Amino acid sequence: MPVYLGDPLPKLHQITTLEKDGYNDHELTSVMHVGTHMDAPLHMIQNGKTIEKGSIVLVYTDFGKNYRNKKYYENVPNITKAFAEEMVKAQVKIIGMDILGPDAPPFPTHKILLGNSILIIENLVNLEKLLDIPNFEVIALPMKLQADASWVRVVAVY
Repeated sequence: MPVYLGDPLPKLHQITTLEKDGYNDHELTSVMHVGTHMDAPLHMIQNGKTIEKGSIVLVYTDFGKNYRNKKYYENVPNITKAFAEEMVKAQVKIIGMDILGPDAPPFPTHKILLGNSILIIENLVNLEKLLDIPNFEVIALPMKLQADASWVRVVAVY
């Protein structure tokens, strides 16, 4: 699972066992920006909004094929500021992509999108399967959290 450079790795710790406690249970400790997740404006915009319904644009770069290997962190494509500004003009609500994130520090594209309440879904996979599908619906199901991001299950229905 991709983890943003410098962030701690998720940790799964068993807290009870079937033998000792009569049931198994685990505790997961993780930052929110790992794996496929959705950034809300609050991630980089002071008093930013949380997640809302709306139009979704998916950006396929073919970089998702590197999802499970080291190449995923090297020479990552960026979403340009000009593209982000076009998404603002088009009143897009969500942009999803098969890369680690739309840009690098100081995060100008993040700030354009999130500053205009456009949510960002990062680390999508299998977008190539949608290339020949003319019409499909995207369903993004983030966890109900009051946070700057959430893990999200994203599916395409066609």
